[in-house]
Amino acid sequence: MKNIVSFSGGKDSTAMLLMMIERKIAVDRVICVDTTKEFPAMYKHITKVQKMCPVKIEIVKIDFDYWFGEHVKTKGKNIGEKGYG
Repeated sequence: MKNIVSFSGGKDSTAMLLMMIERKIAVDRVICVDTTKEFPAMYKHITKVQKMCPVKIEIVKIDFDYWFGEHVKTKGKNIGEKGYG
């Protein structure tokens, strides 16, 4: 079994990751989804946590404006009309 941590940089995922490290629970992967809309302090926090983490934090960037705007309006379909229906 692999332990994959979904790391947002918030208090809960940070506490869980640090607890796993402290208790010597294997951390196989750490994945962080970057919406590119975070405050600069969050990026500094992620860098700080990376220094304590035994594996590289994988940062996946998403297009926030698309996924939380256009994609929702079209429900992922490529259609001419947009709207909430």
